[in-house]
Amino acid sequence: MTSDIFFYFLGRYAGKRVLGFFAAKFSKGKILEEKVERLFAQHGRKTILIVKFTQGLGIITQLAAGLARMKFPGYISFNAAGAAVKGAVFVFVGFTAGAAWQAWAERFRNISLTITAVLVSAIVLYFFLKYIENRFAERLKDE
Repeated sequence: MTSDIFFYFLGRYAGKRVLGFFAAKFSKGKILEEKVERLFAQHGRKTILIVKFTQGLGIITQLAAGLARMKFPGYISFNAAGAAVKGAVFVFVGFTAGAAWQAWAERFRNISLTITAVLVSAIVLYFFLKYIENRFAERLKDE
């Protein structure tokens, strides 16, 4: 959450300059700023909560929340709630998958042993057949 707070304040105090940099490259910079401010005015708390479950949108959203001047107490409370829910979901999934993992690990161990045995047998058979072929070729050559 420390990085979220950092990017929130970066957006709050330097967001206009950062957006100005991109606005110079793209013609719709001012329109984008207005849309971001409108989005956070209407759906800021929900957005912060939902974005916690995505990958790659976090930094952009934290910057946008600061840029839109979302009130910090609302921002931090929904950010913390989203982090707590995300953490709880990951713990639950890990706990559930962990219980099933032991059974799957045993299956994969048996499968990997079977694959290893088949590969080793194929390699041994290949070299054995090469040896026989060379012996047969030597006998034909001697006759």
